[in-house]
Amino acid sequence: MKIRQALLGGITMKSSASQAVIRIALFCALLFTTIPATSIELADTLEFDGHYYYLWPEAGLTWAQAQAVAAQQRLELPDGRILPGHLVTISSQPEQDFISTTYMTRNWLKLWIGGFQYSFDIEPAGYWAWVTGEEMGDIYSQWSYTFLQPPEPGNNPNNPVGNEDVLRMLINWGSGTPPGTGNDLWHDFNHDENAGDSYGISVVEFDELGDNFLCFTRPPGVRVVSSSRWRSSATPEEGWTLSGFDDSAWSPARAPFPNPKPPTELIPGTTAQHMWHDPAGDSNGISGDETVYLRYTFNYNPAPDDPPAKAIAKIVGDDDYEFFVNGVSAHINSDGGNADKVDKVDFSNLIMLGENVLAIKATNYAKTRCYWRWNSNLKRWRRECSLIPTYKRVLFDAYTAAGFTEGTPRADLNDDCCVDRHDFKLLRSALRNQTEPANRYDLNRDGAFNVADFRFLVHQFTKKRGKACK
Repeated sequence: MKIRQALLGGITMKSSASQAVIRIALFCALLFTTIPATSIELADTLEFDGHYYYLWPEAGLTWAQAQAVAAQQRLELPDGRILPGHLVTISSQPEQDFISTTYMTRNWLKLWIGGFQYSFDIEPAGYWAWVTGEEMGDIYSQWSYTFLQPPEPGNNPNNPVGNEDVLRMLINWGSGTPPGTGNDLWHDFNHDENAGDSYGISVVEFDELGDNFLCFTRPPGVRVVSSSRWRSSATPEEGWTLSGFDDSAWSPARAPFPNPKPPTELIPGTTAQHMWHDPAGDSNGISGDETVYLRYTFNYNPAPDDPPAKAIAKIVGDDDYEFFVNGVSAHINSDGGNADKVDKVDFSNLIMLGENVLAIKATNYAKTRCYWRWNSNLKRWRRECSLIPTYKRVLFDAYTAAGFTEGTPRADLNDDCCVDRHDFKLLRSALRNQTEPANRYDLNRDGAFNVADFRFLVHQFTKKRGKACK
């Protein structure tokens, strides 16, 4: 418990730098209440596919309360093994059907499930996770299974607080049809709602994973993707690539979802969207002004003892573009409009403390189309040429972090050539048991074994899971 308290304190100390970290600290505070660890009788559980499930007898808990209660439960098996509990997670359609038909037995039941959003950086779909760590990242493109009610998660302001950051299953949305018929879908909701609601229920799941909720904060550093949070203009002004430039008169970049061309075809797993200038461009980013200008501002404030920043960008420009960082040209693509090439740009040496500006000048590569047309007046064929309207849109995905590296993940603690839940288990066990950590547990190489190593593992897990070591 002393180690857990130290970790929570470490998170709270940094809370002023990140809204996401503040929220995680508040969530985690619930883990340190006086709720005692409770043993559940095996006879009171139901088994499915090697996991055990228990309907918590008290209805009307908030998600935060249900998560904290579930994490305190234990189940002893006949062979002597003790399984930790966590708020139920769902990883397949058979498990979804089992939960639905077993527990969603009356109209309008709301079942909390263990999904939560651990950062506000990319709304509404980015940075979601199960409390166990089974799934992380963009809930559409990076989770292996979801059962969301379209267009959820929507972060809709249809509740008293307005921030929908956890998942629930809702039965019979506006109908009286029975469970298991496709209406027992997931919705995002607020973690402090449902208090005292007799229709709000929760299920504890027991397996080897347990609750890893304490381990999750936002990934280290800053993730920037092309989206409508960028600003765009068709008119360059002096200093437009620099910090301090007033872009309030610029437009939000046009970056609709779904995009005209799926970005994951070019950068797998990205949450980025193609962006262009609006209103000059049409719904596909074609025509409009011949050159457009895009900029994005973010802050980089590492801890004093953090290693130097590492910043990598993946950029697709359709047609040509020039990429600037804090007023310095970092990369030029002038390949004549070849649209499907992904440029990888290291701009680590251009990152500054405090405010940083990423800027892109996207230019149309003029192409002509020529054909022969019969001229009835001249009674002969004439060759005519015209410009082809082409795109001025950009796909951008960058990650900046202290000590961020690519390549073979040193987070593969059990040497099975992938970063997965078993590595989380090893790292968590070393911490909870207060064992003397070997050097391999200092994942971010800062000379200490602490919560920063969990953050490093979260990032590596998101990037490398399921991939063989290279």
